[in-house]
Amino acid sequence: MLIGIDCHQLEGERTGVGRVLKNLLHEWAKTKPFAANLYFRKAVSDDIQALTWGTPRILGGSTNVFRYFGLARAARRDHVDVLFSPMYLVSPLFRGKAVPMIQDISYEAHPEWLTLKTRWVFRTMASWSAERAAAIVVPSAFTKSEIMRFYRLPEKRITVAPLAADPVFSKPLPAGEAERVKKDYNLGGRFLLTPGTIFTRRHIPQVLYAVEALANEFGDLQYVLIGRNETRPPFDVARRIAHLNANAGRPVVIWKHHVPEADLAALYRTAALTVYLSDYEGFGLPVIESLACGTPVLTNRAHALTEAGGEAAWYVGNPADAEQIAVAIHNVLTNERLRTLRVELGRAHSANFRWEKTARIITDVFHQLTTAA
Repeated sequence: MLIGIDCHQLEGERTGVGRVLKNLLHEWAKTKPFAANLYFRKAVSDDIQALTWGTPRILGGSTNVFRYFGLARAARRDHVDVLFSPMYLVSPLFRGKAVPMIQDISYEAHPEWLTLKTRWVFRTMASWSAERAAAIVVPSAFTKSEIMRFYRLPEKRITVAPLAADPVFSKPLPAGEAERVKKDYNLGGRFLLTPGTIFTRRHIPQVLYAVEALANEFGDLQYVLIGRNETRPPFDVARRIAHLNANAGRPVVIWKHHVPEADLAALYRTAALTVYLSDYEGFGLPVIESLACGTPVLTNRAHALTEAGGEAAWYVGNPADAEQIAVAIHNVLTNERLRTLRVELGRAHSANFRWEKTARIITDVFHQLTTAA
C-alpha cells in the first residue's frame, strides 16, 4: 500500500495543521504501516528528513500550482493507492482515492468571517473535495456532524480521529529554559497566553479589555498573544495593544506573529493560564496542548471545545463579555486550591488523547479503502 501525503504545511512557519502532520508522520515512522511518498513544494524539513521512513519528493511551483496540479500529476505518476491531504483540499485533477482531513467548516457555518477570496476557495474547493473524497478524516464528533449537516454526506464516509498534544508538551522543561523564555519575551512575572491565528471568532478584543481591567490589580500580570491577525472585519490589534501598554506604563501585552515550536512549549509551561475562547472550532488543539503542559485553560462551551477541554478546562459563559472573562481570569489567579485541581485533571484528561491512536485510526481508513477495491 502506497500513500501519497501532501506535506507542504510542514514548510516555513508551522501552524496547527503543520504540527498535526508532523506528529502523524512521526507515529507512522515508528511502525511503518505503509509505504509513503511525502510531497513537498520546495524543501524537506530537517526533522522529517531524519525519520528514515517515506520518500520525500520536491515538486516545486507556487502554492496553487503545487496544490492543484503538481500533487495530482505526481500521485498519478507514482501510482499511489491513496492521496492524503491534512489541509482540507484535494486537487480536482486527481481521480484516484483521496482522503482530506477537514479540521472544521467555519467557512460554511460563518462565511462572513472570511475574505471574499478565502470564502470562494473554501466554499468551492473544500466542499467539492469533501463530496468526491473516498473518505474524510475529522478531529471531532462536532466537525463530523457539521459535515453531515452542510454536505449531506453519509456518516460512514467520515471518521473521527481526535488530535493530541505533541509529546514535547508533557516533558519537563530543561534547566534554565523557563528563565530563558521569559527573558527573550520580556516577561517579568505571571502571564496569560493565547496561541493561534487571530480570527474574529476568537474574541481577542474582549480578552484585551479583560487584561486591561486586571492590569492595575495584578501589577506583574502580562499577556502573550501569538498569531497573525486575520480578523474580518479588520480589528487593529497593534493599535489596541499600543494604547493598552501606553495607559499601563509597561509592556502588559506582548504580541508575536509566530514563535518557534520549542518556545511555544516553554511559554505554555510557564504561563499562569492559557486563554482560548472561540465561537467555532473543529477541535481546539491549544486546549489539549496546554493541559498536557500542566497549565490551566480558560475556554467556553462551544462545540468541539468541550470535547477538547472535558471537565478539566475552566469555562466562561459568554466569550463576548469582557467582564465575564476578567472575572474568570481573576478566579484562576487567586484560587490556588482550585487551580491545583484543574492542573491534575488537565494532565489526566490530555493523556487520553494520543497521536499513536490518531495515526492508527487514519491508517485503518487507508487499509479499508485499499482492500475494498
